[in-house]
Amino acid sequence: MKVILIVILLISSLKANQDSIVTNVEIETNRNMVTIGKVEYGSKIDSLPVWKVDAAMSLIDRFTKKFGYFPMKERLMIIDSLKKSNVKNAFEKFTDENNINWIFNFRINKLQNILGVTLQAINIKDSTKVYTDNGFGYLNLKDTLNKVNIYDIALTNAMQRAIAKTLKDSTMFKDAIDEYKVYSFPTLVVGGLEFIDSDKFVKYNLFSDKQVTSYDIVESIWEETYKQNRFIAYDIESRDSLYTLFNIYGIENYDKPTPFELKALSQMEIGYYITGTFQRVSSGAKIKMHICRVNKNNLEIIVTSEGMVEEDTIEALRKSIKNTTKKVISKFRQKYG
Repeated sequence: MKVILIVILLISSLKANQDSIVTNVEIETNRNMVTIGKVEYGSKIDSLPVWKVDAAMSLIDRFTKKFGYFPMKERLMIIDSLKKSNVKNAFEKFTDENNINWIFNFRINKLQNILGVTLQAINIKDSTKVYTDNGFGYLNLKDTLNKVNIYDIALTNAMQRAIAKTLKDSTMFKDAIDEYKVYSFPTLVVGGLEFIDSDKFVKYNLFSDKQVTSYDIVESIWEETYKQNRFIAYDIESRDSLYTLFNIYGIENYDKPTPFELKALSQMEIGYYITGTFQRVSSGAKIKMHICRVNKNNLEIIVTSEGMVEEDTIEALRKSIKNTTKKVISKFRQKYG
């Protein structure tokens, strides 16, 4: 993952946005309104105050006409004023007078470099209407001085995806500015390619040090998958952290996935998995790459692409791996959009 020393102005701008949104509330109350109920954090979350979640919702409000957002600061001021006036059921009166239709509860979790947001949307007028879904974002910004994550963009993106999935509108943010033009992509874990060597052919150094070569293969697959912008792809660190949750250690990138890995992927609701083979042949080495759907007990191959490595160099391997990854994702797009 890319590590960038973020400029303080990014945080300041979001805080300024959060402080200024009160002026827009009255204009927006003719729309179906949403407000935040509660925000919960997983144990791995650091330095993420609630005002950033509030600011992210205010920013998301600008990118969609599906709903309006009533900010937390203004809501608390109104409810506090109603309580001081001895108004009974102050929250109910607030929601009625401000056309609040939905409460959004958020739970925010982190798995190494992946930020996950679970949204619970509750209809105030009809308590039987409760919807839950999740969204993910890449945590690729870090404050290297203070050694903490910078959540702002990843948080907003993950919340956007959770909202889009809950509202069943995968293109609701297609007109947003570039950093926030997100789609509700499925999660994908990059696995290794099974190495298949042969004594029939001249020795290839790429097969001699399988550990180093296979690691490079997985890195190259991840880099191209990230670039292709069709999945939320777990990098090696995040994938291995996922396996650690299930006490799975010593995963080798040159072996086929084990039943224990598949169980972990399924329980963590990972959507897709990349795997395949790297096989020595007379003309060099053949790459066969699959995008698989993760089922409860197995992998279902969805699309496959092949490539060749005709030179025994890491540079030739990287080029072919990235080309093959690009092709297999293109096939996935042709099939699913």
